[in-house]
Amino acid sequence: MKEAPEHLQRGGRVWAPSSLVPGTWQLSSVVGPSSDGGVRLRPVNEYGEDRSLPPSELLPANPPMMDAAADLTSLTYLNAPSVLDVLRTRARQGDIYSSAGPVLVAVNPLRDIPGLYGEERMDDYRLGRQHLRHPRAPGRSGGGGRGDGVGDDASRAGAAPSSSPAPHIYGVAEAAYRDLCEGRGSQSILITGESGAGKTETTKHALRYVSRVAGSSRQGLERAVLGSNPLLEAFGNASTQHNANSSRFGKLISLRFDAARRVTSACVDAYLLEKSRVVAHLPGERAFHVFYQMCAGATVDERARWRLPPSAAAFAYLCGPGAPFPSRADDAPAF
Repeated sequence: MKEAPEHLQRGGRVWAPSSLVPGTWQLSSVVGPSSDGGVRLRPVNEYGEDRSLPPSELLPANPPMMDAAADLTSLTYLNAPSVLDVLRTRARQGDIYSSAGPVLVAVNPLRDIPGLYGEERMDDYRLGRQHLRHPRAPGRSGGGGRGDGVGDDASRAGAAPSSSPAPHIYGVAEAAYRDLCEGRGSQSILITGESGAGKTETTKHALRYVSRVAGSSRQGLERAVLGSNPLLEAFGNASTQHNANSSRFGKLISLRFDAARRVTSACVDAYLLEKSRVVAHLPGERAFHVFYQMCAGATVDERARWRLPPSAAAFAYLCGPGAPFPSRADDAPAF
């Protein structure tokens, strides 16, 4: 009789379709074979009852020591639930960055993580000390997930060892700048993801890093490059159902360097602007920020000159159909 694969033997760890939330996976432990030819399973640190499923519906899970692996390519099994679980585990303990070979994977934490960014952190990567600090969030609680207290122990198995570099957008920017300095030609950093993933903020961090480590041959260039973001966001960003500051255009930022590898100029090319948003958008969304900022922040004299009503609600194009547009407290200050 052919022996079952290792992950289907007694005590093996597998991912099984969740019996509680359709379309998700549940980490389970193999109890043994069932009388119907399936595999008897017991949930691991999650709600649910023992059950039996066909082997064809199960996916192998990685050993616990890989639960917080910094590089996804180091996983024994690279199936979808295993990868997602590692990203979830790392994000919960404050490590929002993971690597997949040369690719950096970022999870938007939707909050500030102390020590993750800043000049001191930049210097760590520039000076090759990127392994010294791994910012951690406070230990996580059980909640609805696997309540195994991943965030409570910085030395947890599977976390990046102290001698390996911590994945970070600064590391990507440093690698690109280093290759440029070593004469390997022009470099490109592609930042992509769905709406609300954090592309705009990630781009800002990459620009800040390159501006700091490369320096500039022109005083104020760094400030000019980063200072253009509010203007671009005013005319190209909007509130959507998923993101209150969603970029509705693509952006190509080009930095030019002199022989000393200092930044000499920068160019921002916008493309694929969602022009239709000016006249139509979904209920609960907004047109571009600048229209609401003008209505909220204009002075009395400006309102008189521009013939602006007291509120953006007076404009049919700005209100949209159905629900009223979401207001933003920063509309007036931004203008």
